[in-house]
Amino acid sequence: MLVVFGGENNTPGKKEVLGSPLFMDLDEKDSIWFEPNCTGNCPPPRAGHTCVMAEGSMLLVFGGEGEDGHYNDMHVLDTTAWNWYCAFP
Repeated sequence: MLVVFGGENNTPGKKEVLGSPLFMDLDEKDSIWFEPNCTGNCPPPRAGHTCVMAEGSMLLVFGGEGEDGHYNDMHVLDTTAWNWYCAFP
């Protein structure tokens, strides 16, 4: 699985921080990007963070910077249920 979460759009005159996760299942013959309908406590949009998959189904998002400043938090997305929770604020 390939995952993209967050980042920045630095289009001239329109700088924005992104926060929607996009996934691509690389095991499928016709791999396409999809944005799951997630529940729970979704992290705020951010860039400059760390994002890794753990134990095959847990997406961990740590730190970064967003509209509210620097983050020192960790959010987890359980990709079996598409549910976010905050591991530590």
